[in-house]
Amino acid sequence: MKDLQLNLQEIPSLSQRQDSITDQLLDLKCVAQRLGMYDAADFIQRHLESCIPQPHQFVPRARSVCCGRCSKPKSHPIHQL
Repeated sequence: MKDLQLNLQEIPSLSQRQDSITDQLLDLKCVAQRLGMYDAADFIQRHLESCIPQPHQFVPRARSVCCGRCSKPKSHPIHQL
């Protein structure tokens, strides 16, 4: 764990991205897999699958609470991070 933290400190910070949260989470999933954080990568994948509506599925805007496409309540685990 300490080796990972030391290695992460050596990576330079990047500027803020302007792409969608979905694209950022997909990239974060790849980073998690690369770092051996498979449970976290699986969690991100499951969240993305549950948040992205199927074609012609209506998700009311008022209930969107995390990625703009999610109808999960605030008690959903992604909101506890």
